[in-house]
Amino acid sequence: MMTCLGRKRAMSVNTGSAGSGRADEAAEQRSLANPTSRAGIPVVHPEIKVRQLFHHAFRARDSAATRHFYEDLLGMPLIASFVETQIPSTGAPTNYIHTYYGIGDGGALAFFQFAEGNEGPGSFQPVSSFDQHIALYMDTLESLREVRTRLAAEGLPVREVDHGYCYSLYIHDPNGLQVELAVDVPNTDEIMAEARVSARTTLDNWMAGARDGNNRWRDHGLTPDGA
Repeated sequence: MMTCLGRKRAMSVNTGSAGSGRADEAAEQRSLANPTSRAGIPVVHPEIKVRQLFHHAFRARDSAATRHFYEDLLGMPLIASFVETQIPSTGAPTNYIHTYYGIGDGGALAFFQFAEGNEGPGSFQPVSSFDQHIALYMDTLESLREVRTRLAAEGLPVREVDHGYCYSLYIHDPNGLQVELAVDVPNTDEIMAEARVSARTTLDNWMAGARDGNNRWRDHGLTPDGA
């Protein structure tokens, strides 16, 4: 089954010696940090030249708490930490750390924390998911359940939504960023194939004033424990 956006990746598995294992691990880390060098991940839509998310960057309130959330709870490894001493665009002196957390397709989430003056306008205030959230695709429903169990053990509130075309959990990270974790439903491929055919017409009609809903698949009974 492909993902809810048709982007499932085939990941290679290392079966070599301990020495080659270290080399393969290093290569994997380079691939995670640099998606242009990833190997074994087929391109699903070659006509689309923007191939994948490299990284999405946010400001961190507490980089240690951020690491615990993404690495320990979500299972996304810390793959790089860069300490910088100037603003790239101006050369002005400063000090901040730039951390990356790997995603299985080679992309990453990135965070900035400044040693001084880290509070920006509206920093770290939870916002509506309609205004900003990052959605991450999980490989299986079992993996989603495991993450939900770890979040519950920490007493973190989780919101669950059956979107029809995928099933999602929503959680705020330590920085106020809303994170969505999504998995396919049994008929995801069929739903997305139908949606792609009508996507432009639906958009044009809505902009022209049509307001009838068209997601007839929403809330069809999938739950993490009952799927």
